Amino acid sequence: MEEPYPIHLSTRVNLDHLFAFETVKSLGEPMTPFRLSVYLLIRSLDADIYEEGCTGENHALISALLYGLLETQKELTFAQICRLVRKGVCPIIADALDHYLAMVRESLESDGITLKFDSLGLKRGLVANKSLLEHYVQRLQSAEKLMTYRQHRQLMQQLRSYVRGEEPEPIMRPLSNPQPTLPRCISTGSHARVWIMKQLHLQQVAPLEVEPSIDEYCGLVATAFRDIPAVHLLLMLRAVSREDQPTAINELRAFFDYSMIRLQDLLTHVAPQKNRMVTVDHRQVRYAPLLQARLYRVFGDKPMARRLINETISQAYLNKEMTCLRLALVESAAIEIMPERREHSTKLHKSKKDMQKESSAAKKDTLHTDDESVLVPASISGAADLKSHLAMMADDAAARMEGEERRELSADPREHEYMVMRSVDTGKLVAAITIFVKCEMPENREDVQMAPMQHAVIGASCSSSGPDSMGKSRELSDAAASFTAVVRLHAGYTVSATAHARALYECDMPDYYASRHDTETKAVSGVTCAFGLASSGQWTEALEMCERLETRFCQKGANPAATRHVVGAAAIIRFDAAFVKGSYAAAEERLLAVECVHPNEAVLRRSLLLATRGNHSDAIELLKEAREGINEANDLPTAIRMDMQLGVLLARVGEGQPALQLLQKAVRLASSRGMQRVLMMVNRRLAMVELMFGCAKDAKRILESIEGEIHSTGGLVERVLYCLTVAECGYQIKGNQLRDKKQWAAGSTGHLSALGRARLLSSQLGCPPLEKISLSMAARALNKGEHFSKIATRLKEINETCPSNIDWTTM
Repeated sequence: MEEPYPIHLSTRVNLDHLFAFETVKSLGEPMTPFRLSVYLLIRSLDADIYEEGCTGENHALISALLYGLLETQKELTFAQICRLVRKGVCPIIADALDHYLAMVRESLESDGITLKFDSLGLKRGLVANKSLLEHYVQRLQSAEKLMTYRQHRQLMQQLRSYVRGEEPEPIMRPLSNPQPTLPRCISTGSHARVWIMKQLHLQQVAPLEVEPSIDEYCGLVATAFRDIPAVHLLLMLRAVSREDQPTAINELRAFFDYSMIRLQDLLTHVAPQKNRMVTVDHRQVRYAPLLQARLYRVFGDKPMARRLINETISQAYLNKEMTCLRLALVESAAIEIMPERREHSTKLHKSKKDMQKESSAAKKDTLHTDDESVLVPASISGAADLKSHLAMMADDAAARMEGEERRELSADPREHEYMVMRSVDTGKLVAAITIFVKCEMPENREDVQMAPMQHAVIGASCSSSGPDSMGKSRELSDAAASFTAVVRLHAGYTVSATAHARALYECDMPDYYASRHDTETKAVSGVTCAFGLASSGQWTEALEMCERLETRFCQKGANPAATRHVVGAAAIIRFDAAFVKGSYAAAEERLLAVECVHPNEAVLRRSLLLATRGNHSDAIELLKEAREGINEANDLPTAIRMDMQLGVLLARVGEGQPALQLLQKAVRLASSRGMQRVLMMVNRRLAMVELMFGCAKDAKRILESIEGEIHSTGGLVERVLYCLTVAECGYQIKGNQLRDKKQWAAGSTGHLSALGRARLLSSQLGCPPLEKISLSMAARALNKGEHFSKIATRLKEINETCPSNIDWTTM
């Protein structure tokens, strides 16, 4: 078979050259005397360097000076240009200023200046082929071709006035403005690219600092510069911020439609009948489903995101694109741990019969199955294999670059190396998050009790990935630090988690473009700090933190993901604050906001409200209905919390056997997954159920087993409830004449000391209903004496300020 003719890919598509309408489609460079002076300086220095030679270091210094003149936002005077040449160039080329002034004088004596770039770049001077300086001269020439003879004469008159230092204001106005007239920041292709890169960065890290007219400017760039496909990425991000999914998908498709077009650099090496002016670069096509999958994940469409990522992995394996495969594996892990919002809401409103019919129909319909695993290579089809591949990416340093595509998107090999490092660290972080969310045990972890902190160790190891130009390493480092704080809070280390999260939230270091980062990571850090304060009973500080977060992240145009985190956390904390203080009417109002963001959390809290008001049967039915829609594989902590809440309520209405079965099942699940804090909470409720049915010995044994963990990692509410449970257990033992100092270290008065601790912790928590319960139980135990009258007086005072009561046995 005859070898196909090679296709030479250019580094950048330019549709102006493609359609040969350069003077019509190119906006050119605004023709001003300042720009003509810079052009003359370029030609003068190019001739000097060609004749006298120049070292690489000096060449870089001269080029940096010229690049600064090209990118300046305010035009300089001729005297300022001469001063720059004298200070920056004359130490390198002694006669540079004299030669420049001679060229300017010669140009002023002629009728006009003919802009040429054909000779530039052909000799070994200052201007290199395809450099920024050559492109600048080309744009000037394009603008010159659009000028009339009269405009040429006017330009020369303005140049003479500019050199003499006369009339500075009018000469700042270009004679031949491009049509349509564009703002300065996007007046040329190079300016538009710089502006787009800046806005892309701001849209992701500080959306409130973007250009106010960003949508209008993006439309102008998309119309005027067809060779800048990145504008469609910016439009896509804007659509994501507005939660406009159709527009975001269309803009992403437009980006790949324009970016995959490439020009042939060499057309004479092939036969005339084989000449092709353009070709398609299929690398963009390989990355297209990856970004589309990420977009669908952002909008919560998990099935479509999974299909697209499977297609990406298949193409990456087929074409041996290791970079694409690495990114696809990370994205696949992120998709698997995303909450199934749509599926859950659908299941929640369907009856059991409907769900059984759908499952049986799905088994019969083998032609229209949604299982896309056939598209994925067998070696990575399972979740365990996915984690092993992510681990392989992190550990096998020698294999990272093996099989890499040589035509990388980045021309800088060091930047590509940093990108590989970031992708590896991102894979490690996503793997740690996957293990944490799915409550899986890390591999090779013998100490089950330290499993939660192992997640934090894995996350903290992803904190450094080398420098880069757009701050991706900083974003990864912040994400790892935020994840570490979240894991610490879940493990019960409230003080360290709160301090860690507060430090990360308040660290507002600016970067090259943004004054501070208002990212999702910052929002998660602030939310973690607020939850830590609430868990410690500092309700005032927690509510103030919620207000600060809402001011920062809940404005129009802010990051939608950050807004969701803040809105949900603020609603939960406000409900908990009202409930703890006994304001049940206010808590009912706050519950409406919780239902909009976290339906499962709203169910748990509504059942608690119903039980407090004595509606145990309604609370049980609510929990049973919600529990049917919870998948243990996707949300195990919520399933266990619903089971233990349902078990306590069943015991409260006298159904002891189902309650014990639910709680024992929750104990087994929490113990097998290393969820020590959840296990502690379930055991405390199991002891409470044992007490409800008179099994004080079994309850005492359970309470003694979790005493140390309760006081070290338990929240303030759990510690209060534990003390009340211990007091109730001691009271029952005393009443049954089973007091034994060997069995109960505190002796016959152990339950009274537990009530004293419960009252102290209730006061610290700011919960008058629990404090009243502590005093009531103490009064019941004492029954008479001086202490009894003091307790009765204090109980009356609290009841006057807070008449609400609470059923602590259902908490």
